Amino acid sequence: MNGRAEPLPIKKWKEELVTLTAERYGFYDEYYRLDDDLKSVDALRRGAESQMLEQPQKEQPKRAYDMSL
Repeated sequence: MNGRAEPLPIKKWKEELVTLTAERYGFYDEYYRLDDDLKSVDALRRGAESQMLEQPQKEQPKRAYDMSL
């Protein structure tokens, strides 16, 4: 082992693997929850945009400018 006197910390590595695996699954859960929220928000946005396109646009009243001097 290249002159190494102490043994490899395999037990610590296994504990770290368990911890990091649990953290990874927590991130997956958060990702899927946020992905579902994003899909809901996107559906609401598309619905609002379609409603805005369906409603007739109100025209701004035209202002009459006096051109006489």
